[in-house]
Amino acid sequence: MHCEKCKTTVPLKSRFCLECGHKLSRLPHTTPLTVSSVPTLWAGRPAIRSFEGTFFLAISLLLSGPTMYGLAHVAPFSGWIGKIQTYIDPVWSTVADILRLTERIPHISLITILATLLFILSCALFVKAWVWSQQIRYRLTPEYLIVMHGFLTRTQKQLFIVTIIEMTLKRSFLDRLVGVGTIDIDTSDPSFEHVSVQGISSPTNVLDTFYRVWQDAITQSSSTTPDEE
Repeated sequence: MHCEKCKTTVPLKSRFCLECGHKLSRLPHTTPLTVSSVPTLWAGRPAIRSFEGTFFLAISLLLSGPTMYGLAHVAPFSGWIGKIQTYIDPVWSTVADILRLTERIPHISLITILATLLFILSCALFVKAWVWSQQIRYRLTPEYLIVMHGFLTRTQKQLFIVTIIEMTLKRSFLDRLVGVGTIDIDTSDPSFEHVSVQGISSPTNVLDTFYRVWQDAITQSSSTTPDEE
């Protein structure tokens, strides 16, 4: 911080210049050197489709309803469904009388019940995968890889890019099928010996970005390190 009149360096938060006594017109605005003030080069989180088990199960259940509607008109499934329907009608008649739904919904088919239940279950699985994906967030800056965990309460860890030793992209058959991948990072940081950036979309492009930032950080660190004599 400098005096506007005599250009003398004065301590931060000073209101008067110690050299000439000039009253400083305003306090300087200083931005704290936090990670939040560093530009973001990439940010992402695990894709919903990266949770393959839950994702494919939800898709299967979602498609089961229309499939059952089609099979209901094909023998021998139509005969089986008709037999089961004879047991459901009396039960629904009793329930409809209790809930006073006889006039509105006098009859409900077995296929409708099963399709509705499967649809609700598939939606619950999608929501579960979405919640999982929201619990992890990654952010890449020129100096840090930031990993945040938690949905309501978040914990944040920061890895210095220059401590990275090796990066490996791993993609299983299902990963390639849904277009996701995992970047495994080995580091020299004792608190971050291994980091996995899991289930990210366009993993090849993200790996290229990571590698470029890593090389830039190493080059900058080497240029700013004083030569030992």
